[in-house]
Amino acid sequence: MKNFVRIKGRLLSDGMALMNVHTSEYYEPFEAYVRMLLDKEGATTTTKQYAEHVSRFLDFLYEYQAVAIEKQMDIDASRLFANYEKFLIKGKHNEDELLKQVAKNLNKTKNTSYVSISQGIESALNYFMEMQLFNNVQEEHFDFLTYTSEISTKQKAKMKKNSWLYATTKLLSASKPKIKKKLFPKASKRANKNGSDNNKEKAYRRAIPANSSIDFFTHHLNEQHFDKFSVVRDLLMYSFLAASGVRQSECLQITVDDIDFDKREIRIVNPFTRTQIGLTEKEEECLSWKGRVTEKTFLIQPFAHIFWGLLETYISTHYKTNVNHRYLFQKFNGRPFFAADRSERSKTFKRYLRAVDEGLGKHNLHGLRHLYGFYVYNYLPIVNSKGEPTGEQGMPLGFVKILMGHAQISSTEVYAREDIDLIEFVIASANSYVRKKGITPKQLLSQYYTKQMKMLENKLEDL
Repeated sequence: MKNFVRIKGRLLSDGMALMNVHTSEYYEPFEAYVRMLLDKEGATTTTKQYAEHVSRFLDFLYEYQAVAIEKQMDIDASRLFANYEKFLIKGKHNEDELLKQVAKNLNKTKNTSYVSISQGIESALNYFMEMQLFNNVQEEHFDFLTYTSEISTKQKAKMKKNSWLYATTKLLSASKPKIKKKLFPKASKRANKNGSDNNKEKAYRRAIPANSSIDFFTHHLNEQHFDKFSVVRDLLMYSFLAASGVRQSECLQITVDDIDFDKREIRIVNPFTRTQIGLTEKEEECLSWKGRVTEKTFLIQPFAHIFWGLLETYISTHYKTNVNHRYLFQKFNGRPFFAADRSERSKTFKRYLRAVDEGLGKHNLHGLRHLYGFYVYNYLPIVNSKGEPTGEQGMPLGFVKILMGHAQISSTEVYAREDIDLIEFVIASANSYVRKKGITPKQLLSQYYTKQMKMLENKLEDL
């Protein structure tokens, strides 16, 4: 940012302040906003991201106001968010000269996507607006965000009238009661229009290919560095992500109590629903929860077999029992691995990938979740009660949502018990078939495409 600097304590839970670099003044509404987020969301990644979105918005407003004064241009309060949307989307390529200059001054080199605006930025600024800290139009609020320069009294009065504070107050008062407006309706429409197909294509590209995933584990398991703590732990994590399709955060927050070693089952539990024992304050701040609905995990072969084998080695050889917490994945010093640097985990995974194939380096850990989703939806062999393949592949979309733990299935929770029983049977049958017959992912893909070609041929015959 150009005009402000965010200042936070040693811990995010200590709060965050926003200081004007020109006047060294702190802006109290921002501190109140962060405190509200901490009370509502906790010291999470979401809180940090929302605070960053709002501070960048305030930085834009300050610069927008400054450039408008210098160019002696009026600011239309009712167009405030529409113009911010243009600034985010087009940056330095704006046709609007005022926005173009602001983008240059703030060195906005990357254009923001419609999806990012309609989701994270929209939510962050909506929260900020809902606080309604702008009703009391106090002089010091104007002074804080007022661009200082050698200008006339008339210009200063005009600047105050057109300040961000006046604009937001006017915007709030002009909005219809009981109707929640979108701050960025254009971005929302574009994101909804293009998002579905784009997301499918992105997910497909991000999914680690099934064949490559087998090569990945074959390569690293053949090296047999099982005496190395980090290698066993990392491969254990990767195999579970591939076998279960859970998110990285969900995987890393598994405790040894979540594992039923006899039944070979693992639960994914919301960390905020249990008492945290042995964690430091900083470690607790690293906990997160994306709202997974299904506690139960459904592991697929051959990754499940790899995982349970590695787990036995990890527990017997590397897992440190002389620690005061119960989390399965640990750092070398025994502290929870979820508190380690996320970017370093990503870099490490990419190194593992490139050791197999340089081209795989474009993928990340979330690619294992995409792999799972595509596999169970498209390629999982459907087996009957006799253990014989039916010729069908892939589970219904509703079942896949349960497998992935997506929150969108919350409305169908009343039926989840029956679904889970059936899913358990289908997965178990498919796993048994794959293991006994030695079916490879390549063969499953071949079966899938053969089936698709047959369907296409039948359609052509009907023409």
